[in-house]
Amino acid sequence: ENSYKLESIFEVTEQLRFRFGINALILDPWNNIETRIRDPNTDIPQILMKIRNFARKNQISVILVAHPVKMPKALDGKNYEVPCPYSINGSSHFFNYADFILTVYRYFDIDNFPKKSEPEIYIQKVKDKAYGEIGKVNFNYILHTQTFEEWQYDKGTRLRPEY
Repeated sequence: ENSYKLESIFEVTEQLRFRFGINALILDPWNNIETRIRDPNTDIPQILMKIRNFARKNQISVILVAHPVKMPKALDGKNYEVPCPYSINGSSHFFNYADFILTVYRYFDIDNFPKKSEPEIYIQKVKDKAYGEIGKVNFNYILHTQTFEEWQYDKGTRLRPEY
């Protein structure tokens, strides 16, 4: 009954950290966590600060998965635009409090789906430049193993895996 309350999640995480030494917590998806937001302008920053303080106190990484609002279609009419950090409800707070912001985007070749689907990871914010930089990483989706593989290059030419 309390499993989706943030305080309950923190309590179980502390127990798991103590018993098993876990070093990460993934909150997925954000909208399933019971937070009782009445005023997004004050409540979201307070909740995000609680999460940040919990992570620092327990020396763990917290990954918060927040899905975007409905995205508009891209100019090609087939795909959607790549979500940006401001595509999340209460977005400016998420952008301000996050150390990293990653967006997972899947470009679909509608005519060849699911055989051809090219996921991209957009690194949209890196607070401490010692840990990375803003950019994009492309992947291939391997249908028969249902896994992702980073694009490989040979002398500047992209190598495509066998589907």
